Amino acid sequence: ASAHRVFEGTYEAARTYQAYIEPRAAIVWIEGDVVHAISTNKAPFNLRDHLAAALGLDKAKVVVDTPHVGGDFGGKGLSVDEFALYFLAKATGRPVRSVMRYADDLQATNTRAAARVRLRTAVDRDGRILAHEARVLYDGGAYAGGKPVATGLPGDALFTLVGYRVPAARVEAIAAYTNAVPSGHARAPGQPQNAFAVEQHLDEIAEALGLDPLELRLRNAPADGDPDVEGEPFSEPTTRSVLERLRAEAPPRPGRGYAVGGRHGGRGKTSLVLTQEADGGVEILTGVTDQGGGAHTMLARVVAEELGVDPARVRVRRGTTAEAPEDPGVGGSRVTAVAGGAALDAARKLRERLAAGERPPLRVVGEHTAGGHALAVYAYAVDATVDRETGQVRLTGATLVADVGTVINPVALRGQLEGGFAFGLGQAVMEELRVEGGRVVTANLGDYKIPTAADVPPLRVILLTEAKGSGPFGAKSVGELSNPAVGPAVANAVASACGARVRSLPVTAEKVHRTLAGR
Repeated sequence: ASAHRVFEGTYEAARTYQAYIEPRAAIVWIEGDVVHAISTNKAPFNLRDHLAAALGLDKAKVVVDTPHVGGDFGGKGLSVDEFALYFLAKATGRPVRSVMRYADDLQATNTRAAARVRLRTAVDRDGRILAHEARVLYDGGAYAGGKPVATGLPGDALFTLVGYRVPAARVEAIAAYTNAVPSGHARAPGQPQNAFAVEQHLDEIAEALGLDPLELRLRNAPADGDPDVEGEPFSEPTTRSVLERLRAEAPPRPGRGYAVGGRHGGRGKTSLVLTQEADGGVEILTGVTDQGGGAHTMLARVVAEELGVDPARVRVRRGTTAEAPEDPGVGGSRVTAVAGGAALDAARKLRERLAAGERPPLRVVGEHTAGGHALAVYAYAVDATVDRETGQVRLTGATLVADVGTVINPVALRGQLEGGFAFGLGQAVMEELRVEGGRVVTANLGDYKIPTAADVPPLRVILLTEAKGSGPFGAKSVGELSNPAVGPAVANAVASACGARVRSLPVTAEKVHRTLAGR
């Protein structure tokens, strides 16, 4: 009631597919009373537990091995074929293998949910947020058994105004069960839908108040202890430093769009075994799979740094569920924070024992539980030109400023940030898993478009490393950091270039043309 203005808007995001290049695959066989499964499931202990529960087996009688995941992007935490393979293996007495085709995968697996996001935000005369209300409706699709959590909601369903001070908020998130392809986790679950809505919403507020988009965001940057949209206090927030660096590197101009995003540190609990061998080598035994994010390199570097040894002397061995300590699996930006924390704990324990004069071989168990609400913040400036005759959008460049804390593996970190940009770009301008009459009609990678190198504009990446995170030596997780805010940055760039405000993903030439014609 005390607000200067209240702004409202509705935004939509299409259903999208994780689009990993390597297929899902599995092989199951039975030896005596033990069931063996080799799978591309990135959470082998979860798969073991699910198989045991569904088949009425003792967990000790199920052994899962995940030697190679391939690409994942959130999709391979769900298993489909392993359950059927068990019955086929039992009936035939032979190993049975399945390899999914894209036609199967696109029609039957856990995609990113389509969403409709309705926002109301109250501001004072200076554009400072007073209150925020959101109603986020996700199309959950079918098959509740395939959902990663009991509610069926994506992980950050309630995290709308990420990275900003929000003194009062009401956020409602709903997952609707529908007769369509099931939805599940995808890279930064829930965040691309929310970011697309909120970051356009803020640009519309800035325009109405006569502020440039960066100035509005800076006025709402939090100080230490300010509440975020979920009511949690910020601890050493970096929104302001990220935005100030972005303004210096890419100041406002026509055709340039901005968007801010953020990602909490990973949460969970894990353990691993560290052995100092008699020949001076060090072995890490872990249940963590590596789906391309460089998890094993990170573990080796953490141990080598803490012990003060050459990383070449540290060997990582991934064990099956029968060998390795239990691990929750790759996902939720948890590997660096959780598994890296366990590696650091193990290295410190080993160092203490060596300092006390014990002689190898020595074996220690490292454990770590991560939680809290630490946030890594990033922001984009994306440049676009628009052909007003056709609505065709051409992206000419982008700048990413990312708060990453201590860098453990520079090559993997940059790969995650650049890959996240390309991933977000595809979902921003071309990707849509279309369902008509209850059936997927984009059931191949000819109809479901994903970006190639030729589609990705030049990207400048600027790292901020001063603010330390909850990971080893102050590292922050980046695997899901950079993709959610690409969509709104593109939409804001299009609006800046030609005045067309496209409020649904993907931002296609047809939508831009229709919007221009409507204006």
